Amino acid sequence: MTRQRRRRGTLVATLATAAACIAAVAVFANSGVRVEVGPPVTAAPQSWSEPMAVVRVVDGDTFIVATPAGNEKVRLIGVDTPETVQPETPVECFGPEASAFTHQLLDGQDVLLSADPTQDDRDRYGRLLRYAQTVAGVQVNAELVRAGYAREYTYRDAYAQQAKFQLLERDAEISQRGLWGAC
Repeated sequence: MTRQRRRRGTLVATLATAAACIAAVAVFANSGVRVEVGPPVTAAPQSWSEPMAVVRVVDGDTFIVATPAGNEKVRLIGVDTPETVQPETPVECFGPEASAFTHQLLDGQDVLLSADPTQDDRDRYGRLLRYAQTVAGVQVNAELVRAGYAREYTYRDAYAQQAKFQLLERDAEISQRGLWGAC
């Protein structure tokens, strides 16, 4: 394959992606749903950590990793899964399924973590706030929303991937995936 053909193929793929994004935005804009737009969406966080072993999954949006300084609890940025372990709160619809899906993604895995400069380093419970990606390349936060195991969640301030997660949530809702079809 010549270099010019490869460039042409890359250009066609880029244009197709742009057209799909424009079409999705048009459909979304005509859906009647109001979305607050945050900072520009980045393709992926830029500052991934070294791989860290997942020690234990706590629930759908929280897990523990082994760091050189000891174990740390991590709360995923931009997602909220139905509750399964919150004291004095009943197990919520699709909570066990969301927790099982996170187990499926993370049990026995090493993950890369990335902070978001628009967010605090830790939440009010002392958990690290991070995006997580498996070493195989699965972006855990986005996959939970895309598959319908989590809702997009903005705590206080818009986060870097907010618009992306909102589109993933809307697609899951329209498609009735996961909690959108069960609850």
